Amino acid sequence: EECGYADESAKKLKASCGICLKPTRNIEIERFIFALGAYRMELEGYFSRISLPQKLQTLINSYLPNLYDFSVTLPRSGGIAVPVAGFEGHSIQVWFEMAAGYIYQLTKSNLRKPNFIPAFGIDNSFYYTTLIPALFMASNNLDALPSSFVFNEFYHLQGKKFSTRRRHAVWVNEIVAKISSDTLRIFLSFQRPETSNTSFSFDRLSAYVSEILIPLEETFSKVNRTLKHTRCLDAEDLAFNEGEKMFFHQIINTLNTLPTHLHPETFSTRLAMREITNYIMRLAEFSTAELTPNTLSV
Repeated sequence: EECGYADESAKKLKASCGICLKPTRNIEIERFIFALGAYRMELEGYFSRISLPQKLQTLINSYLPNLYDFSVTLPRSGGIAVPVAGFEGHSIQVWFEMAAGYIYQLTKSNLRKPNFIPAFGIDNSFYYTTLIPALFMASNNLDALPSSFVFNEFYHLQGKKFSTRRRHAVWVNEIVAKISSDTLRIFLSFQRPETSNTSFSFDRLSAYVSEILIPLEETFSKVNRTLKHTRCLDAEDLAFNEGEKMFFHQIINTLNTLPTHLHPETFSTRLAMREITNYIMRLAEFSTAELTPNTLSV
């Protein structure tokens, strides 16, 4: 869970139950399996054709030589029951259920070739990068294969591991009753654990709103008031002085750079929000200077 590597449950050392904490024991059961290793060559060819973040590439390189038969069914209550005589009390493993759901949604879409880009936590890397693509291959749904992947590290709760298994939760309806959903999205965009773990706390959220968002909103309102009567024209068609020309091109560069942070291979909400913040602050600096008529608008 910490490192994102795949393993076989029966080979775990000193394993214990996450609920009662008692040591586990291995038992032999009859079950259905998926021969994941049979798709190694197809997976290697697939990964050679798409662009991957370096950390995912490293993980995938560790998965491929060690692909094992993956259990399709498990002896447990809940979930989708196995519709085969003799397997009463068994259910279908949730990742197979999810793969079938993705295939259904993607093949039922109106897109001729759907562009599937899964977003997931680093602990689920094996399932999204290796198991689900192999299931797409096995079911001959090659057009549904992910074109890229977006992943993140762990998001903690007040410095401790954020886990529903540990009954940790932040209810959205409780937060949006006190703060707007847009504000929450901006804060989470700044805090997204892209390359390392980050942590949520209500104190940090309140500080972010009072120290950054409120001043930023006031700045943006000021800029709008200052420039509301101007027109947006190309720099070459106007009598810009050198400082104004430089500023104009800086803004254009910012707007051109922003989409690169939303591309799957370079996806970063933190950098995107930083670009937007810097954009507004540069506008504020420029709006306080003397402007020639009709120079810029927002």
